[in-house]
Amino acid sequence: MADIITNASVAVVAGSGTRTITGVFGAGAYVVRALTSWVTALSVTAKTATSFIVTFGTAPAADGTLDYAVIGLD
Repeated sequence: MADIITNASVAVVAGSGTRTITGVFGAGAYVVRALTSWVTALSVTAKTATSFIVTFGTAPAADGTLDYAVIGLD
């Protein structure tokens, strides 16, 4: 059964191409669901037990937000 490990909304500075998220996500498998306040493609990479990186296809023109949920698969 999938359980939400954590979720949050974080700031993204105008012009930023990536946002690193840190926390305690556990040693097991997890997925990240993410949405931005501007229109862009995104990818989640470099997932570890304590961080992951969200890369934006288009950086925000003005300060924006990234909403995310980390969902455990174990």
